Amino acid sequence: ETRKTGGTDSIKAKAKTVEPGSEQLAMETSPGAATASYSAGAEKTFPVQALASTGGGSSSPNVRMHYVYAKGCDEVYREIPVHQLPSDYVSGSFEISGFAEIAKMASDQLKDACKKFAKGPFELKPVLVPPKGTFTLASGWKEEGTSHKAYYEKSISAALEPLGGFEVQFGASIAQLGGAAALGSIGIVPPLSTVILEVAAEYLGDLVFGLFVGFQVHLKATLTKKDYYLGGDGMEARGGPTGKMTFGPYLNGRLGAEDGFRLEIEGRAETGCDLSGEITFNGDKIALEVALACPGIVLKVKVVARTGVWDPEREYSWQVIDAFPILGPKTFDLYEFK
Repeated sequence: ETRKTGGTDSIKAKAKTVEPGSEQLAMETSPGAATASYSAGAEKTFPVQALASTGGGSSSPNVRMHYVYAKGCDEVYREIPVHQLPSDYVSGSFEISGFAEIAKMASDQLKDACKKFAKGPFELKPVLVPPKGTFTLASGWKEEGTSHKAYYEKSISAALEPLGGFEVQFGASIAQLGGAAALGSIGIVPPLSTVILEVAAEYLGDLVFGLFVGFQVHLKATLTKKDYYLGGDGMEARGGPTGKMTFGPYLNGRLGAEDGFRLEIEGRAETGCDLSGEITFNGDKIALEVALACPGIVLKVKVVARTGVWDPEREYSWQVIDAFPILGPKTFDLYEFK
């Protein structure tokens, strides 16, 4: 649970007069335009002590009144009452996890099955990506950016990143292909050369180059209920999936035995495309926003030392080409309530 309380709020005021430069602004905690402490300036920010919540939510909020005054050279003023509401905001979330081990077991079984099709120096590795994400509940007072209306928000949101996915790697052992050519040049041919290379790969190390392609689905959704301080309520919902496709070359190296102490290095150049669609409902209409983007090119390197007791690892990442949009975002109105 995260609870934000206390601190300092601020009230921002902006005035505009027929004669620019004559603006004066003031703020008081009680009505009194004549005795207000004015200061010159077209824009002012007045700091105020944040209010604590009474725990009643939108039904019985703690409220403090402020009065903002603006006037020009003619001394004619305008008064705007401002209701200050509690700044408390409470949120709690829980994570979705525990699927990683299941996905690993399923991936291992698929890899074993694929060994029947990719033999010798070739490899075919499918990898399942398990679901992972968070659900969040939140409540507290907020202010609309355009209308400046205060409302008490209750929201529930889900971010499944990813909802699920898979990746397939197809590669060939450079070490075994090169070793087969070297052994063949001195007259050692299969099946003897195959046995020698398999033993060398198992106990000494290997170097594999190949291509990978993967696809993931991410899902985000938020449902928000608004209770306005001056009356009325509203409901908003937004969310949708994002499809992420990745592909590129990879290079995996291992120095040491498969089941013993070894150093593993995994490198890849990754690119792809992201297709997203978000549906929004705000009480007036239902709209769809779509976008297609390229994440650029990213180089990734992972180094792991397998000791059997402690497996320290380091990961590095470099953005070689920045992400760029391909299409959109474009918004389409699906339905408008009349």
